[in-house]
Amino acid sequence: MKRRKRRHSVLAQRELERLFADGLGPKQIEAELKRRFSGDAPGLRTIQSELSVLRGRDTSDPWTTAEAAPEEIAVIMPVQREVAEETNGRVVAMTQDEARWVVKVRAVAPELPPWSVYRFAQHYAMQGEESITTLDAVLTLAPWRSERARGQFFDAIASGALDKGLLGVAWFSLAPSALPRPRLSPSQAFRLEDQRLRDLW
Repeated sequence: MKRRKRRHSVLAQRELERLFADGLGPKQIEAELKRRFSGDAPGLRTIQSELSVLRGRDTSDPWTTAEAAPEEIAVIMPVQREVAEETNGRVVAMTQDEARWVVKVRAVAPELPPWSVYRFAQHYAMQGEESITTLDAVLTLAPWRSERARGQFFDAIASGALDKGLLGVAWFSLAPSALPRPRLSPSQAFRLEDQRLRDLW
């Protein structure tokens, strides 16, 4: 499938996706992106179009406890509570696909904070098979576990084994408690040469 050409930056797109995940509406997202990216921020119509695409990627029904097994509920509900708290009550439910991925991500990375588990689940729920493979690679390398693991993660991106866009996944999916914030701003980081990726953290 041919990807649509965007006039705004990858960073603005990642932030748009993050704000969408936080339950903000189009006008709220527009105001926030203008504040953060000024001239590089997409307009309201572009934002509405992007949100339409994002909503269309996961069309599964809402997840409820009604048909879920007790062990599934025990994994999903703490994550759902954390999501509600992080979004100030704007997001109080998740889709069946997101819930299914929450269980899988939690099984692979039980040490991740609930918010990070939800972010990964969202990414998985909205991706195709090829992107799922690269997300699996992030969970395999687990850059939050140690400095050595972070180094391997950046080496994999610098060598081209992983897409550079996964830096955005790392920044916006992993809470600061799981992966320390970069010493440089994301916009500065994306201007650096690939071989300097290791120096970001």
